[in-house]
Amino acid sequence: MKDLQSILLVAVQDAIKELYFSDFLGSQINLQSTRKEFEGDITLVVFPLLRVSKMGPEQTAKQLGDFLVENLQIVESFNIVKGFLNILIEDTYWLAQYADVFTQKNYGHISAGKDADLV
Repeated sequence: MKDLQSILLVAVQDAIKELYFSDFLGSQINLQSTRKEFEGDITLVVFPLLRVSKMGPEQTAKQLGDFLVENLQIVESFNIVKGFLNILIEDTYWLAQYADVFTQKNYGHISAGKDADLV
């Protein structure tokens, strides 16, 4: 299963192409964990995108949030705090992640290689 950051990165790049007719490198898109005092699972920093949207941070965040909700099934909702788009992910995504981990027999364990140090 693809990780959340990769899924959102591709979706944000698609949104930028469709909404602003611009290609934006993935390295220029800043996704980070949402701060605990705000609702959301992951936050998109909107400020770097303002030069292609040619709008204010709240307007840009709203357009991107609407695009993600409409085009990405795992996005449940969003909220905007100044230039930050806080994205809430559907519970079904998290449950699928858990199920994937649960089905792996030795999740989190790594076998020692031949050259591993003795501990």
